[in-house]
Amino acid sequence: MIIFFLLCSLISRAQEFPFSLTISFERISPANYIKIFRPGSTTVDSIPYPANDTLHFSGKHNQPGPFQIATDVVPSYPFWVDSFPVKLVLKEEKTKSGNSFFKIESYKGSTDGFLYNKMTEPRSYSINLPVNSAAQERDSISKAYRFTFYYNIIDSLFTAFPESRVIPYYIRLYEKVLGPEAVSQFYYRLNDSLQNNEAGLKIREFLERSVMLKKGVILENFSMKNPANRKFKLKNVHAKYILIEFWASWCLPCRAQNPSLVKIYDQYKDKGFSIVGVSLDRNKKDWLDAIQKDGLKWEQVSELNGWNNSLAKKYKVSSVPFTILLDSHYQVVETSLHTGNLGSLLDKLLR
Repeated sequence: MIIFFLLCSLISRAQEFPFSLTISFERISPANYIKIFRPGSTTVDSIPYPANDTLHFSGKHNQPGPFQIATDVVPSYPFWVDSFPVKLVLKEEKTKSGNSFFKIESYKGSTDGFLYNKMTEPRSYSINLPVNSAAQERDSISKAYRFTFYYNIIDSLFTAFPESRVIPYYIRLYEKVLGPEAVSQFYYRLNDSLQNNEAGLKIREFLERSVMLKKGVILENFSMKNPANRKFKLKNVHAKYILIEFWASWCLPCRAQNPSLVKIYDQYKDKGFSIVGVSLDRNKKDWLDAIQKDGLKWEQVSELNGWNNSLAKKYKVSSVPFTILLDSHYQVVETSLHTGNLGSLLDKLLR
């Protein structure tokens, strides 16, 4: 099998470590190619689908972390890459509506890889503690996963695996549920290395953003160009509640929620609700095409400067979609709303 080398142009060779993957697919649908990429990266490796359903993939990277794998018919599935060789069996299954998805059938690799693979399903497994674990540690893990309290999940991970590089990813996964105070406690329990790795820096941004966008804080006026190249100012929007939505045409979760957001806008626009879309696109045509295709009817602005958008940088926006709900005085009401809870909140606010 051809050995592929991943992301060599993006990382410093002095810091590189080798990794190797053996990924077997138990598939239902015929596939033509496989995609492997890092979340948030614009670099995607497309590889012809192997005739024997087994991919041997090797490369080098500068630090352990998550990658995604997908085929042209099955959406991406996350897995962990570090210096331990990984053997992974992915089974394709289908939802009741007929959509395909991957499920791990078996996994061999590092402890960090195991923890990452199970990160989003704490109810379905228990951690095998090291042989020399104290009874108290064992009990802590057992209770945490039996009752699935998010705080206890992370707390018990600190007890059992205090140096695990995966812990910051758990904190990030549950940060909105935990809230800034608990996240801050966990962040300062991380060692210096974990505080300053990719996920640790994102946690720091979350904490900084939580202070800047605390409820009641007045969002400063900003100006940006609209699709007609005219200057837009926030203070020109007069509504009872204003949703600032950071998004981009290339953001699949953003595009997926747009139909629901259009319905919410139509339902509440005559009751005093408005939206301002702040795009993190670079390509104007892609931006305008997405607005038209998704039927977005509200004010749209962009600097066409990607992640270097001045407003996104000011408020530490590091993932999209991200939302800020303001009242008529431009005071922060809530952040990180998704369409599932936005409608119910507006029901209460706009009675």
